[in-house]
Formats: sequence, structure tokens, C-alpha cells
Amino acid sequence: MTALGLFAAPGLEGPAAQLAEAYGFSFAGVAEERRQLPEGYHLWLDGAGLALCAGGARAPGPVRCDFARLRPAAPAQGIARAVGARRGLAPTVADPTAGLGRDAFALASLGCRVAMAERHPVPHALLADGLARAARAEGAALRASVARLSLARAEGARWLASLAEPPDVVYLDPMFPGAALRGRSNKEMAALQAVVGESGDDPELFAAALAAARWRVVVKRPRRAPPLAGPAPTFSVQGRSVRFDVYARGGSPPRRSPRISS
Repeated sequence: MTALGLFAAPGLEGPAAQLAEAYGFSFAGVAEERRQLPEGYHLWLDGAGLALCAGGARAPGPVRCDFARLRPAAPAQGIARAVGARRGLAPTVADPTAGLGRDAFALASLGCRVAMAERHPVPHALLADGLARAARAEGAALRASVARLSLARAEGARWLASLAEPPDVVYLDPMFPGAALRGRSNKEMAALQAVVGESGDDPELFAAALAAARWRVVVKRPRRAPPLAGPAPTFSVQGRSVRFDVYARGGSPPRRSPRISS
């Protein structure tokens, strides 16, 4: 299923039309409120920003990229341990499967500079909107974390091969088939999967990640899922519902920084 069009709240027709032109969306017109949208998934621009919405009176709430609602990560969390981010050490990270940027923001809140890429126009547009709103937010800590994030619209494997500087870590979070997704996700990932589709095991992207990473590749998996086909993980970090498989690449650890700020 794909997004059927971009709707705008009254008064936002101009920005919505510009957004539609930039991404190749179909500008579907104005709606007084989100619940007036027709059945199916649509993009919706209102005063709170861009959202992915399901139409209909009983549809779930909108899906947005809202960094202000995210909590900074702690060094003890699984993602931090897998990537190697800790006090005084903030690896550079390339994330070619950025989604809505939750994991990238977690790493940025630990001091990592994270380059994100998204090939599909819907999550890219949501991410770009979220980054722009967060950059204008009142909280200095939020603005500092978001300033460590960058976003490209590109296909992951080719993007990794094109990077001028090898990242310390490549972080992969594939979108898994429905059964695995239900066990680890919520309405946000369900909506993205309905629009973007499943990626699952992507041998080309995994191979590109192994070739691009200077220090580590980290792959986020459902806790009970098998590792990706290919070399065995060097070690894994277990969480309640997910697992981080870590593949050492032989490079030396990143240089220690004076501090990790949030």
C-alpha cells in the first residue's frame, strides 16, 4: 500500500503544494480535519507538522517524526553498548535505514554524529520535517542533539559506498516481515511498513555496511530472529524484545573525545 496523497489543513495549501512538488507526492487538496481523510494511508500537513495518517473515523492517530518527545539515551542501554558509545567516546555512525530517526537520535543524544539516509520519499519527508521543527525547538539539549544528525535521500548501499570518510560504525535496522514486526513494534512501524513495504534481509546493504564501516557494523534484530546471512556476529547485546548483533571490522577504536554531551 502507498500513501494516496498529501492533504493540508486550511491555510497550509501553499507549503503542502511545495512539499508535494519536491517529493513527487500528489497534492490531494484541503481537509478541515484529519478524520475527514478518505480510507487508506495519506500524508497530512497541519500546524503540528507533517504526519502519516490512516483515513477514517476509527483510524489510529497520526505518525510524526517528533524528536521533542524522545528521551536521551543512557550509556547502559543496549544500542549504546553495541555501538560503543560511552563517556568520552562517541563514534561516528552511518545509518542507511533511518526510518523515523529514533535510534539515530538516541545515538546523537550520546554525542555521536549520525549521518542518516532514507531512499523512500515518505519517511524521508517525515524525517526532514521533524529535523526542521526540532532545530527550532526551545530546548538547548534537543537542538544540540539534532545538530549532530544529517539526512540524505539515497539508496543505502550506494550511499555507503559514496561516503568520503568511512564511519566508525554502520547501524542497520531492517524492516522485518509482519510477524516479526508485530512482536517488536507499534502503530508507527506498522504504518511505515504499510507504505514502504518490507526490507527484511538485504544482502547487498549488509555487504555494503561491512565494506564501509571502519570499526563495527551493528544490526538490530528481533530478539529471537536468526542473524543475517553471512559472517557470524562477533558478539550480541540482548534486550527485552530486540538484539543488537555486532560485527567487528578490525579498525582501531574511535579516538576518545573530552566528553559526551546530550
